[in-house]
Amino acid sequence: LDSERELRGAIELHADDVVVGNHHAERTMLHGVLDLEDVGVWEIMVHRRKVQMIDISRPMEEILDTVLASPHTRIPIYEKDPDNIVGVLHAREVLKAIVRGAKPASAEDVRELSSEPWFIPDSTTLADQLKAFKERHEHFAIVVDEYGAFEGVVSLEDILEEIVGDIADETDVEVVGVQPQADGSVIVRGDVTIRDLNRRFGWRLPDEEAATVAGLLLYETRRIP
Repeated sequence: LDSERELRGAIELHADDVVVGNHHAERTMLHGVLDLEDVGVWEIMVHRRKVQMIDISRPMEEILDTVLASPHTRIPIYEKDPDNIVGVLHAREVLKAIVRGAKPASAEDVRELSSEPWFIPDSTTLADQLKAFKERHEHFAIVVDEYGAFEGVVSLEDILEEIVGDIADETDVEVVGVQPQADGSVIVRGDVTIRDLNRRFGWRLPDEEAATVAGLLLYETRRIP
């Protein structure tokens, strides 16, 4: 712990001394590496409310339209209840099946194209999960709580973004919930994560007791606004 504090202090001193170059990005990256042991996947996961999912009992054309129109390459599929996740459907596998003339025609076909869901506890640290992704050659995991209830999803890209910052590509959906104002203030939606705000604006809002802005307000005020 002492050595970690010393490293963090050295990073801040270096950032204060540097007057040219993209030192903010460098500082963010170095802090991101140090944070991997202290941050749990629950803090960076995509919450279940925001996860695009597919009910395998829906009409097949609807399922295919959803997959092909989605900005996501991997979509959890469930049966009847979103907590009953039975697989993860990769858009690439669907496209390959269509190209070879084996267009999915039933729920069983969709199951065969899907990979087994990989469930991980929400207490897993980013360091451990990064290692697990590497060992299993996987990029996507389902996050569950201690009772096995579905909480969200986390990807390899999510963890890498904690280190290097946002990795934008042509399929990324713009993050909503943050509106900078002309007077320099910022209007932030309650479900925006504190880590995203700190990373985007270079702030140092505390994230030890809460993961989102709403959670931080509840913790600090001890009341529901």
